[in-house]
Amino acid sequence: MENLIGKKVKIVANMANHGFKIGEEVTIMNINNQGGCGGALYNAKNRRNQQYQVYESDFKIPCFTKEEVEKEIVEIQKKIDEHQAKIDTWKEVMNYMTETGVDKYDEVEFKSYRVLKTINQNTSDVEKAKMIAKIINGDF
Repeated sequence: MENLIGKKVKIVANMANHGFKIGEEVTIMNINNQGGCGGALYNAKNRRNQQYQVYESDFKIPCFTKEEVEKEIVEIQKKIDEHQAKIDTWKEVMNYMTETGVDKYDEVEFKSYRVLKTINQNTSDVEKAKMIAKIINGDF
């Protein structure tokens, strides 16, 4: 759970015999130990800069602000878009292999195929040139 580092959490138990109050909001500083009877052991601090060790079971995960949630959504969506672009490219490779009857992927042939498909599109020459440049540069 390294993604908790720097995050605010709410103390709900005291298995680690820490000095925080139940209900207190603390910030996870780092992970101290990967596992124990109460889960991973973290170093945490409160607003008064008091630092204690807390088990994963000692806190409620996590207390996010609206801004943090929005940022997380943007980051996850970016990863989804990147993966979707890769999936779309591999689907295009599969279509190319099916249409041409080849059994092995050859990048140069695939790029040539994409250039020919682009030339046959009903778009302006400027748009075609941009798309071909992306193909040549490897920006599927």
